[in-house]
Amino acid sequence: QKILKEAVGELKSEHFQELYPNHEPIPKEVQIDTDLEILFPDTYINNVQERLSCYQSLNEISNQPALDQFVNELQDRFGPLPLTSQALIQSIQLKWLANELHFEKIVLKKNKLIGYFDLSTNQDFLQSDQFQFMMKKLQSHSKKGMLKERKQGENSRLLLSFENVNTIQEALGSLKELQPITA
Repeated sequence: QKILKEAVGELKSEHFQELYPNHEPIPKEVQIDTDLEILFPDTYINNVQERLSCYQSLNEISNQPALDQFVNELQDRFGPLPLTSQALIQSIQLKWLANELHFEKIVLKKNKLIGYFDLSTNQDFLQSDQFQFMMKKLQSHSKKGMLKERKQGENSRLLLSFENVNTIQEALGSLKELQPITA
């Protein structure tokens, strides 16, 4: 449903602007691609409908207090979260943080974290204080992260990669270091 909403929103704002002059573009959601298990196992929530309902509820959460409440409700109903479910919850936090840092995609595979910036849509961000802060952090911790540029046809992407990232929690930690401290 999210993919369909994004596609319709994109069509309205790019190809049919004259028909929808007041259309507000829907922000794209950061994609997370991982080889880690992030799920509610059937041994934790054994009813398929209930498990799907939990995934749907989790998908609609947009802030930390609501996420904390959701986790408390899960624990009240089903007991302590298994590791794979903890990773699922952390992946939501990772998605929020990646969005705040202007990534379009996060890949966490083979003990490596790669964040993708899309240069075609993020030119203003590259000139921002936030991006400059991230670059200074990377320079001071050069062993932790590397920035690369990859050309794909006419488009360019910046890739930020971190080695030895084995869990969602470690990915969160790596990206939190790039987050400017706000007052």
